[in-house]
Amino acid sequence: RNLTRKIDLLASAMRTYKTSKENTALTEILKFVRRPAEKRDELDEITVDFIEMAERLEANYQELLNAKLEEEKLNYRLLQAKINPHFLYNILDSIKTCQSFGNIDTANLIITKLARFYRKQLSNIDLIPLASELESVSEYLEIENLCRTGRIWLKIEMEDGLKACMIPPFTLQPIVENSVQHGLRGSGSELNIKIRVS
Repeated sequence: RNLTRKIDLLASAMRTYKTSKENTALTEILKFVRRPAEKRDELDEITVDFIEMAERLEANYQELLNAKLEEEKLNYRLLQAKINPHFLYNILDSIKTCQSFGNIDTANLIITKLARFYRKQLSNIDLIPLASELESVSEYLEIENLCRTGRIWLKIEMEDGLKACMIPPFTLQPIVENSVQHGLRGSGSELNIKIRVS
């Protein structure tokens, strides 16, 4: 009876084992591991080997999961790195235009706002409150308005309680930047941008 019970417990543990899940069958066979080595029989040794294998699998699974998370973070940072130079190029081009028309005060103001904008963006934080991201968007549009003589208007509609929601930094700004680049292309009219958060 004891032999059959051991085989049943071990077979059940092997059959139901899942990585990173609660394995109740494993707890049933742990008592075999706690026995001194000299009191274990062959089935006990197989059980010990299985538990050690399960622990190695779990450790490997966690390592793989952590590596995947790091890869996702790196991919996001690479995406940010692609966007930032494009934005920077557009603003530097606007500063150059202001200087060529003799608008030195406007160029200096843009440089000041740009420095403040990038100080936030380069803070290397994974998640920021939605309110901070919307503030960055507003700062970006302030810079654009200085370059484009105030033709861009922003309206934000947000449901209550969402300002503290955490999102990756530099999420909305590229979308707004595309709106500006494409919305004003070849047009002398004003641009109205509405962001609705729900």
